[in-house]
Amino acid sequence: MAALPNLLKRKWSFFIVVAVGFLVLVTVVKNKKPLPVIDVSEKATLVETIPLSERVMGAQIIAFGHVKPQKMWQAISEVEGRVTYKNPSLERGKFIDKDTVLLTIDPLHYELQLAQAKADFDSVTSELERLVIEENNLKLSLDIERNQLTIVEQEVKRKKSLLTKKLTSQSSYDQERRNLLVQRQKVQDLENQLKLIPSRKLVLDASHKVQQARVSDAERLLEKTVVKMPFTGLVVEENINEDELISPKQIMVVAHDWSEMEVEAQVGVHDMRRAMRTVPDEIKVSLQTANPSHLFPQAEVVMHTAGEEIIWLGQLTRISGEVDQSRGTVGLIVEVQQDLQHMEIRKRPPLVAGMFVEVRVTGNEQPFLAVPAKAVHDGRIYVRDQDKRLRIHPVRELFSNSGWVAIDSLSPDSGLKKGDEVIVTDLIPVIEGTLLKIPTELKTPVEPKTPADPASTSTPVVQEG
Repeated sequence: MAALPNLLKRKWSFFIVVAVGFLVLVTVVKNKKPLPVIDVSEKATLVETIPLSERVMGAQIIAFGHVKPQKMWQAISEVEGRVTYKNPSLERGKFIDKDTVLLTIDPLHYELQLAQAKADFDSVTSELERLVIEENNLKLSLDIERNQLTIVEQEVKRKKSLLTKKLTSQSSYDQERRNLLVQRQKVQDLENQLKLIPSRKLVLDASHKVQQARVSDAERLLEKTVVKMPFTGLVVEENINEDELISPKQIMVVAHDWSEMEVEAQVGVHDMRRAMRTVPDEIKVSLQTANPSHLFPQAEVVMHTAGEEIIWLGQLTRISGEVDQSRGTVGLIVEVQQDLQHMEIRKRPPLVAGMFVEVRVTGNEQPFLAVPAKAVHDGRIYVRDQDKRLRIHPVRELFSNSGWVAIDSLSPDSGLKKGDEVIVTDLIPVIEGTLLKIPTELKTPVEPKTPADPASTSTPVVQEG
């Protein structure tokens, strides 16, 4: 019975605590101040822009290739014999003037050949002259014998008349007929000899030409015993010594003409086609008489070394006639003229065979819509519209030149036009419709950073070309 009052006491204690707690909660709620309400506005992203404008520029193709001389000469021996003279300047790395004698080979053997060929030629010439004299003599003899034949024929007629009248004997008449036959035989022999003259003359004429060719060949071989420099150039290889025995087809000297150097740079067919699209409509091309420099009037050969560019002005003279199937490229051949007498070595060294260089070929300049290269993102550009919001426009990249990209809108109704604010700042993330602001719209001035190139400023720098 004593436990029952204790249980009742614990229950009343519980209800009392709950009641007190409820009263405290009601009092706190009534006396609580409302939480402050903050008006949250949309935050704008800071970007740099550049007005979309036209830029006069030409399509540029950049490719790479190795330099080589346009003229390379190999002195390959066509004769054999002992070297009797070698020019002291004939050494690798030396320039030698045109027509300078480099070496001579013992000419005795070829002098004998020439003498023999001339003797045979003179012999055939004499036979031809004798044949002409013989022909003239035969013609004179034939005239005489024909006259004699006429006389004998008349005599036969006379004897026949006398025999009819029985004023001469039959034997005398027969003898005269025999004389007639003999005379006719003489005339026939002479005529046959004259008929053979043309065929004999053809044989001698052919022999005369053969001997004349032998003389010319012997003279040519004799000239080959003296080796001369065909142009003013650099000796890059020499493989002979004085008193050395030279054999035919031996390479004696290799020289390069440095006055005209060329580079064949391989360009992708796609890049070539893209550049061809920018050729002005008024330029009509004939494949037979086409001059590549009309399509690409500017050409440069560039070598990068020690952090600087060395540039040589050149000219696009040829385009290779076939496509390299393994690489899908076509060759552009650029020539560079070098004045070996007046070179500014400190500014621009000479082009040397084997150099790996860059080739820049630029087409005709025209006005194009252009943006900095960093403003193009996978065929799209970002534009800040009139509502200061991000708009994405797909574009076609026509070509690039000096850090600028010529573009063309893929959609005629895209609304892309000159004066639009093109964003040159990298945006992460890229969400179309994002609110944007530029530094001039900030409440506190922001010191602009020094741009790495003109495209990074809010004001475009337009250069000619």
